[in-house]
Amino acid sequence: MRFVGILFLTFCCLVSAGRAQDLASRVQRMEAAGNTAAARSLLARAVREHPGNAGFLKLYAEFLDQYHHEGAREAYRELAGKLANAGNEAGRAEVLRRLTLLDLLAGDRQAAARDLEAYHA
Repeated sequence: MRFVGILFLTFCCLVSAGRAQDLASRVQRMEAAGNTAAARSLLARAVREHPGNAGFLKLYAEFLDQYHHEGAREAYRELAGKLANAGNEAGRAEVLRRLTLLDLLAGDRQAAARDLEAYHA
């Protein structure tokens, strides 16, 4: 029974990763065509329609970060929470490190201290 559970979880992760890769490809094509607004809308819709998909949220946060959008910090903060809930400590630490840097760039020392503390926890 335990084996079946592990197999199912592995299958779900692979399907989720495949869907994130497909979305990333579509976004890259839109960006190459100069349609960043449509790419952002596509990512936002994917996150809204699949709130449990951390892969979609990661793509969205990274997209916002790439374009220096103010919503990147909020997206990264939400992603850190999802990764913590999923037990992905390595991914969570990576996200918190980037979030701390963005907090500092935004001049938000309190948020940077809070995120750095979470990173070290």
